[in-house]
Amino acid sequence: MTRELTASKILLTAFLLLWLSGCQARVPMWKPEACAALDKLRKSGAEVLMPADFGSIEESYALGNRFVQNGDRANAEKQYLLTLRNAESLEKRLAEEQNRLEEIRRLRENLDNIERERQKAPEEKTGDQEEKGESPDKTKKGKERVLASTHTVKRGETLPYIASLPDVYNDPGQWPLLYRANRDQIRDPNYIWPGQVLRIPRNMKREDTTDDGKPAQD
Repeated sequence: MTRELTASKILLTAFLLLWLSGCQARVPMWKPEACAALDKLRKSGAEVLMPADFGSIEESYALGNRFVQNGDRANAEKQYLLTLRNAESLEKRLAEEQNRLEEIRRLRENLDNIERERQKAPEEKTGDQEEKGESPDKTKKGKERVLASTHTVKRGETLPYIASLPDVYNDPGQWPLLYRANRDQIRDPNYIWPGQVLRIPRNMKREDTTDDGKPAQD
């Protein structure tokens, strides 16, 4: 009798264990992979570089967890699978974005190197001149400005404007010199015409002129 009771208890215990194991919810098949993919994206910096896309994938995973809690395993599987696929797609785009940023970084670095070399070149040239006993100021002064002997009037020009040109006098106040030297073709200093070829005297000073003509207007 005792043996029969013991055997019955064993069978009942085994049945209860089997029943309980069948009632326990199984972990959805795609959840571990979806969780791993989401964690990989987070470590890769997707949460910072592409926050909107990462947030959408994270929401899909959270929705799958809610379906599991409600016992809806089928919809949970769909959400985890969607999480996994979107994570794989975002991982590819993230790699492309990181490559693009790296290319931009290298380009900026090259431009900075070029700029440093450009700024360094004048300093090296100055050093070479000093070694040869030449000063930078002397080198610059060595190039004399070429002065014109005549000037062809263009539309809109006036005598003060022409006198202000670098190859003429570089001073608008010297316009009377032009007027004095070209009296044969200028009756009124306020009126000159396109096409006129004006002589530019070099041996006269403004004090040498005695004309009282008024400056031409711009």
